[in-house]
Amino acid sequence: MGRAINLFIGQSVPRGSPFMVRKKNTPTPASARTRRNLWVVQLIEYILGLGTAAATVNAAQPLGVALVAIMIVSNAAVLTAPLSAFRLTNSRAHQLLGIAIALVSVVIAVTIPMDVSSQLIVIAVAVAQGFLSVRFGNGF
Repeated sequence: MGRAINLFIGQSVPRGSPFMVRKKNTPTPASARTRRNLWVVQLIEYILGLGTAAATVNAAQPLGVALVAIMIVSNAAVLTAPLSAFRLTNSRAHQLLGIAIALVSVVIAVTIPMDVSSQLIVIAVAVAQGFLSVRFGNGF
């Protein structure tokens, strides 16, 4: 094992010691930042999907809204991150699936017959999902 310098005392201490201090201004690697903050993206997607599922109760024809809700929740559930249920996809595949879900949601809103309020909900959810996937698809 290597040795590190304790910045308070100036002595050499074993690595992993509770007295070891991390140097200031050393950046956290991007992979650690992505892993650490990807759960926030999952949480937002679960909220978005479950909110959309709750909107199916008031829809006259709930098929389109329910499909969008199922796609969003299942995308959040298969990501390899802390809040996932199945851990099947990495963050890049999750980002691409999120963009595809946003595009398919717009197609669903236009093609499947539903009332205007349901169409607005599906389009708003598609915009939110697209923004979330493009901007924060790999974590914060």
